[in-house]
Amino acid sequence: METPADPMAGFLPPITESGYEVGWVCFSVEPEAGLPTGSQISNQAFVEFDWAGDLLDHPAPKEGPFVNTIDSASPSSQVKTLPASQTSASFTVEWEGNDGGGSGIRDYTIYVSDNSSSFVPWLEDTTLTSDTFIGQLDHTYKFYSIAKDNVVNAENPPPEADATTTVSASSGGNGGGGGGGSGGGGDSTTPSGPELEVNMMGRVASGSMTEDGELQDTINVTSRDGAVTLRLPKGIVALDSEGNCLEEITVDRLSEWPEPQESAYIIGPAYDFGPDGATFDGSIELTISYDPEELPEAVNEEDLVIAYYHSDSGEWRTLEPSVVDTAAHTITASISHFTVFTVIAREVPAFAFANLSISPGTVDSGESVTISIEVSNSGGMGGSYTVTLLINGVEEATQEVALEPRSSDSVTFTVTREKAGMYEVTLAGLSGSFTVKADQFPWWTVGLGGGLVALLLAAITVYLLIGWRRGRLPWYLWQRWHERKRW
Repeated sequence: METPADPMAGFLPPITESGYEVGWVCFSVEPEAGLPTGSQISNQAFVEFDWAGDLLDHPAPKEGPFVNTIDSASPSSQVKTLPASQTSASFTVEWEGNDGGGSGIRDYTIYVSDNSSSFVPWLEDTTLTSDTFIGQLDHTYKFYSIAKDNVVNAENPPPEADATTTVSASSGGNGGGGGGGSGGGGDSTTPSGPELEVNMMGRVASGSMTEDGELQDTINVTSRDGAVTLRLPKGIVALDSEGNCLEEITVDRLSEWPEPQESAYIIGPAYDFGPDGATFDGSIELTISYDPEELPEAVNEEDLVIAYYHSDSGEWRTLEPSVVDTAAHTITASISHFTVFTVIAREVPAFAFANLSISPGTVDSGESVTISIEVSNSGGMGGSYTVTLLINGVEEATQEVALEPRSSDSVTFTVTREKAGMYEVTLAGLSGSFTVKADQFPWWTVGLGGGLVALLLAAITVYLLIGWRRGRLPWYLWQRWHERKRW
């Protein structure tokens, strides 16, 4: 719609159900300083029609009022109190927060101090409200939390830790009497056999094993960022490179990794699984997440695979099958040894079809019909495609076309039909039809035959007349004439 030259003419058409004609205005304002959290700034549009009187006499549109609420205060949070001592190096830490009527808490950062050292982030920008901390024996840990709200107001660090705990071999109540010695303590539980510990980038899980390396518990551990999950089912046998019971598995995120082969891309980071030489009697399950926004344009999400680096050949090799969950954006595959793993995106042929041609569209019985289609490959890898021709839903013929990357070609079929009627054509998802005409009786032969008969009769008549007049009739006709004369 063009803007009229006369500003008083107006330029908004009447509003219809589509809402396309609705006008809007966008602007920014600076709120007054010192407004408390919860203060609301609202605005409402009014429409004034030409010469219709005071603006405020007109009702406001249904779109509005629009309200902005001030959130000027920082949220608060704290780590919940922990027991003074822990008998396990692995224990749960919980925290909570409140934004006091503001925009709400967006995330937390949890800080920890080990044996009175400086506080460092343990979990950053997490939406969790609890997690498992892995410590060490005879270490004292202090925790506090920092919360941020949805307008990025962050609370200040507290003057002292919210919670403190010590990991010790045993814990118990304070003894009484007899010089104040300790008593009534509980002994820590010691595993009866070896254990397999999985350290997934700082998150640890473990399970008991038999002396010959058979896992007695299913171990399922996911990295804190949710990017990698490793599942070791109960019953598998895990051994190290020397054939001994495997005691530890480590998973680390790499900062750099080998480049993939041509027409392949690494999606996200690579992960180093150790120790090298570990073997498993039975498959373990690896799941890696991916960001669909990182996929190259020429890659189909369904074609993603988990790959491992084969150091001897210096190339990435894919794990088949790799099961892609496009809703959760994860890929799962079974592995039986340790090395570097990542997600590989492979360029694949991208076939497209256009310009279905059926010529001629109407034919006589037995006449040939030529059916063709244009096939193109817009992908970054060459490949082949089998084109199937269907006539009335039944397979008629197939052709295989091979195309280099970003090339095209045409595929042609020739068919004939004896029976009259219309035939539906389906080729690579495109459809059309041709018609076979019914056979017609050759009425021209009737006319020709009738003409020949008339010509023959005329010739006979002329012959007889000439013979009559000249007395040269055929003998049998002459005899018949004399017989009739005797009568």
